[in-house]
Amino acid sequence: MENPITGDEAERRWDTYLVARREETSSRRSVSELGGEAVALLAHKIRRGHPEERAAALDLSADDPDLAAALIDSLLWLSVTHAWAGRVRQVLDNIPSFELFPMLTQRVPELLDQALIEEDEPYDDFRRFAELLEHVRHWHLLGELVGKASESADADVREVVEDYEKYRHLWSFSRGDQADPG
Repeated sequence: MENPITGDEAERRWDTYLVARREETSSRRSVSELGGEAVALLAHKIRRGHPEERAAALDLSADDPDLAAALIDSLLWLSVTHAWAGRVRQVLDNIPSFELFPMLTQRVPELLDQALIEEDEPYDDFRRFAELLEHVRHWHLLGELVGKASESADADVREVVEDYEKYRHLWSFSRGDQADPG
């Protein structure tokens, strides 16, 4: 039978937690004080860091919408991976849509064109970006993505059309720089 934790032990563990929390706050502040160097460092960790570094970089950027916006290219690069797509969406949720939508409108079509040219299987990119656009409710750009997918010679890419056609009524309603109010 396990020994019950005493009040003193509980207090010791609580104090340890508080010290760690203060240290984390101080460490976050020191990284944010790096300015542009922080952006470069975190972009590198998002793209080339081991999973713990990548997760920590995403955590820092999730807490700072301006930092997340500065990391948009690295975040979009990571957003097409199965393992990290959901976490990247959470980070992007913290960027106001009036800032996020123009960035997505500019970059996503370029990334899809690049995927069609450079990748053997561009399906995953189309699928992950469609999921991202659905998540952030960027209906206009989702409509453009579906239109591009419908023109693809790749049957797997065209499958995205079938799955996202249900949003057709929202494509003409919305504009690329505004969120759908509904």
